[in-house]
Amino acid sequence: MLAGPQALTAPLASALCGGGLPCASVASVADLVFADAILLPLCAALSCVGWSFSRFKADAELRALAAAAARECIFVAQRSAGPSLMWRLLAPFVRGWLLCLIVMVAPLVLPFDLEAYLAHHFGAKRGVSGQVDLFLTAFADEAKGGGAGGGRLHELQRRRTACAKAS
Repeated sequence: MLAGPQALTAPLASALCGGGLPCASVASVADLVFADAILLPLCAALSCVGWSFSRFKADAELRALAAAAARECIFVAQRSAGPSLMWRLLAPFVRGWLLCLIVMVAPLVLPFDLEAYLAHHFGAKRGVSGQVDLFLTAFADEAKGGGAGGGRLHELQRRRTACAKAS
């Protein structure tokens, strides 16, 4: 990913793609951070229920915890990256019902088994799992230092670790 003014980064990204190196140009890294702020707590919560959308939908407490953790991540990203207007408007709506809606709609619009993909990509057998933990820890520590608490992020990470040890 190359971030910056499109006039500068788009030609470079195009040249890198032409040379066989996958690359994309984005206007703002903040938008990528905010997408991760919702996705990674959701993935951490899904890992606690064995990557099962039905079990995630049935566990209201876990959905609420994942949503609270995502809001803490968004708060940190807002302070550090300066979000777009979309994220300022979306942050208050990141609740358990929204995460439930995401896991209900995603399989309908994606032409593959999303549960299997997430389990493979973010599961313990892949290095990405460690990146999820690093992301959650970094955001929790930053939230704690910035007055946002970070407690929900730490609780989600504690549950994720306990579930991983149990399986």
